[in-house]
Amino acid sequence: MSDPSGVWPTILERLELSPSAVIEDGLVYLRVFERHRLEVHHHAWRDPASVRIVIRPARTAPTFLLVPRARVLTPCPEHTGDPSFDSAVAILSGERTVLYRLGGAERESLQRLIGDRGATVGSQGATLEPAVTATFTSVDEVVSVIEELAWLVVQLSTEPDTESLLERWLLPGGAPGVALAVSRRITELLPDLSELQAERACRTLLQRSEEPPVSLVAAMPPYPVVLRAWFRIGDPLDPRIAERVVEAWRQGAARPTARYIGWLLARTEELPGAEGIVSQLWSTPGLSDDPDFVRELVRSVRHDPPIAARPLLQQLVPRSSTVARRLARVLASFSHPQCDARLIQWLQLPGSGIRRAAAAELARRAAEQLEGSDLGSLDGIAEAARSSGVLVAALVSTVPRAHTAWLAALRPHGEPDAIVLIRRLGEGGALVDETLLYWLDRGTRAVRLAAVDALATAGSAQAVPLLRERAMGWFGDSLVRERCRAAADAIGARVGGVGNLAIAQISGGQLAEASTGDLER
Repeated sequence: MSDPSGVWPTILERLELSPSAVIEDGLVYLRVFERHRLEVHHHAWRDPASVRIVIRPARTAPTFLLVPRARVLTPCPEHTGDPSFDSAVAILSGERTVLYRLGGAERESLQRLIGDRGATVGSQGATLEPAVTATFTSVDEVVSVIEELAWLVVQLSTEPDTESLLERWLLPGGAPGVALAVSRRITELLPDLSELQAERACRTLLQRSEEPPVSLVAAMPPYPVVLRAWFRIGDPLDPRIAERVVEAWRQGAARPTARYIGWLLARTEELPGAEGIVSQLWSTPGLSDDPDFVRELVRSVRHDPPIAARPLLQQLVPRSSTVARRLARVLASFSHPQCDARLIQWLQLPGSGIRRAAAAELARRAAEQLEGSDLGSLDGIAEAARSSGVLVAALVSTVPRAHTAWLAALRPHGEPDAIVLIRRLGEGGALVDETLLYWLDRGTRAVRLAAVDALATAGSAQAVPLLRERAMGWFGDSLVRERCRAAADAIGARVGGVGNLAIAQISGGQLAEASTGDLER
């Protein structure tokens, strides 16, 4: 193939190259690829004809230049520590830039091409001079060399990903110079990793290294995956962790700090210094007031809240109904009077969603306590119901019929709240005459009407004479007196006449004989 003019038309056609410019004694053929462009300078009218191949990367990397060592007249230091590579290839410039890009495959290919072919590889492009192309013996050989050179140019002009660099660095028996350059580059890249890159880097370190270096993990941003890796291979109480999570929070990432505090709170017994670190972090100005931090902390402890978390959670003030529901659920799970007191304080906060969340958990706690014997712990909830309509509504809808007597003892101050409670008592479940008569005598007109209607459906025979007495009074609302007469008649019809059998309201559904003393004579 000493005469390129005879075979290069076939090569140009195979490589799908098109003429792009005119040069002295020939043409420039060009093809642009996604990551590089291939130029063939074909001097067809020169005697003898010659061909020069130029491959230019799509991206220009920092300046570097690799040439055959035989072309270097002055002594050139060996940079890579790989004897076979350094004996064939000279790195003229950009040694720190080039070395971390050279993996084992790249070194072997460069050694073969540059050493055997005499190629020149730089950041601006790679070339095969006419003296080299004249030695090719077949079309397949030309195409193979061009494709290999293009691959090398792209590899050397593209920034390797962190995972690839870590794998190269962790490979045993690597060239010392390359390993050192890779180590320096990894150190430069780690602080700016994305969360996905950090996850891959941590996985590589944990899988490929028997003793992963803590210094590399400490250099990464404090993503949750990085902290988990740090806990596995290093000291979880390392003061650098606290510094990194606070730094992340100040930059807008609240999750690492919250997850770290949650992790420490769950291990205060097994890690003696954990409580001190939590206290230090908690004292960071503005941390506990950050809604994002509160949300993430509640998420980190909601499934199995540690006892050590209770004093901290009691201090938090939710800013949204979603966080309030989750935090209220966690606080109520402790079954502690101080947690109930904190939820009662929420009933005075301005957010309606927050008040509803607190009321729902307090009502659920009351229903659970009523199933037991310790009713004294419900005094605070009963007292709060006097001034909180939201709590009254939650209690009315949550407390079962079997404990209606406890509800009957509530005395809410607001008219709507009293009406809600009275209507619930009108559904029965306990002896409620005294409570309903209390509201009939002391409530507003709307409350008195609701009370007398409730007596008509849930009152016992003992309430009939009292209703008759109020219906015959000279003073008061005429509508209320009329309703009292109607309620007395309704109770009489419901409980039966003299000597008849009536269904007792409080005797568990048993049949009882109505007493003549309980009915109007």
